[in-house]
Amino acid sequence: LRELRRRLAEAAGVPPYVVFHDATLHEMVRLKPATPAALLALHGVGKAKLERYGEPFLDVLSNWQQQARQGAAMTAQSPRQGLPGAAAPVCQAN
Repeated sequence: LRELRRRLAEAAGVPPYVVFHDATLHEMVRLKPATPAALLALHGVGKAKLERYGEPFLDVLSNWQQQARQGAAMTAQSPRQGLPGAAAPVCQAN
């Protein structure tokens, strides 16, 4: 998010905090808004900033969420048998 903010600020010829303050970026990470309405609800995001910067920030947040879900899915699907430190399968006798 900071890299995106830096690029947008550079293109507009303004300091990065004019795009969004650090506190707003932290809130984006914490709340993970997925819609323009959710982004607008964050402190530091008004209609003008939503229209000017909303779409690229929502795209970055969406991509980050997708990568996190894919990573979690891959971790859940990876077999642990045979790996050092993995628990041996438990067999129950009847």
